[in-house]
Amino acid sequence: MPKPLADALPAGASLERVAAFLGGAPGDGGGTAAPAADPAAVPAAVPAAVRPPEVGRVPVAGTAPGAGTAGLGLVCGDPGARVRTALFALDVTAGSVDEAVAAGADLLVVRRPPFQGDATSTARLMHRLGAGGVALYVQDPGEAEAGAGPADVLAGLLGLRAVRPLLPVAERVDLVVTSVPHAAADAVIDALAAAGAGRIGEYARCAWTAAGVGTFVPGGAARPAIGAAGRTETVPETRVEMMLPRARRAAVVAALAAAHPYEEPPYYLCELAARPGGGREDGGEDGRVGELPAATSLSAFAARAARLLGTGAAGVRAAGAPERPVRTVALGGLGDGDPLGERTPGADLLAAAARSGAQVFLAGRVPDRLAAEARRDRGPALVQVGTATAARPWLAEAAAGLERGLGGAVSARVCASVSDPWWPAG
Repeated sequence: MPKPLADALPAGASLERVAAFLGGAPGDGGGTAAPAADPAAVPAAVPAAVRPPEVGRVPVAGTAPGAGTAGLGLVCGDPGARVRTALFALDVTAGSVDEAVAAGADLLVVRRPPFQGDATSTARLMHRLGAGGVALYVQDPGEAEAGAGPADVLAGLLGLRAVRPLLPVAERVDLVVTSVPHAAADAVIDALAAAGAGRIGEYARCAWTAAGVGTFVPGGAARPAIGAAGRTETVPETRVEMMLPRARRAAVVAALAAAHPYEEPPYYLCELAARPGGGREDGGEDGRVGELPAATSLSAFAARAARLLGTGAAGVRAAGAPERPVRTVALGGLGDGDPLGERTPGADLLAAAARSGAQVFLAGRVPDRLAAEARRDRGPALVQVGTATAARPWLAEAAAGLERGLGGAVSARVCASVSDPWWPAG
């Protein structure tokens, strides 16, 4: 029988609130507070003529906190449904789906988007989730960057000190563009800046503006701030453009919806290219490197890693001289998308580990060719722990963070299926 999520079900929270927290939206412990969505939130400088009856009364379609794009965020589920129990896993698999349904979970949170393999099989799994009343949330890599990633959590578990990135990472940046009546432009810019937009180096509230004319025809069910249903309106407007970290996207959109005077705020988002020299642009992890409190041997380090990760000796493999001294440890290649192999992001991490002076590199998966090189003491020694084993501490921290962030309203744990699928023979 599946392990129950909790002895007594907690009070729960709406799926919309849980998704907002996971997405780093304001007001749920995930980001900077945005202006309140009520008429008083619109500064007095905005004339009454351009104030809607209820600011933020109608959410902008597709922009609710946690709303998914390209298979990320809240992929399926009723935002108004109650979430009392949640399971965390790496992927949407038969194991994670079966466990979530059997345990009566309300939400499954995964690290990687579905539909990356056999679409038909994944569609069946998605149907089973829906039929079992289980919502699905896919963690956005940009959201994960805002907090501790798998390598950070693993570094803490191993007790590494002076932890730093192995590779610089190009900050993922968006551009938000909106148009607003002239009198409300400063208020909207202020709200977007408070939510995290408009910072360039040591400069804050950076925005580009231009004057133009907006035109629209309100529908019969609309409650326009300006004009009347069925009549063409033209409004002198200010176009506003501001840059923002992609991890602040949900917070900035929520702030725009709350501060903009229109019932349906017009806006769009552009994903900007990374700046030259700013770091890797492939979306892979950047890895970590740190120091052990005291030097040890490779065999002792591998045995300690196995004990801390709960894999047992059979779950960890090492390549390199067992007596080799180890003090500086590099971490990376902890996901299926970052194996340590040629022409993959993981190869960059291994080269960076060698440059950092690390004596050992701990990874999820290691190709035999690289292991053979490590046995000849060419570069760092290698320790392979398995992808699921490497990710499990991070998933556990994410589950605990959800419980803490929502004040115990939701009970969460890691799927039992997140484990090394291999077992030792003999």
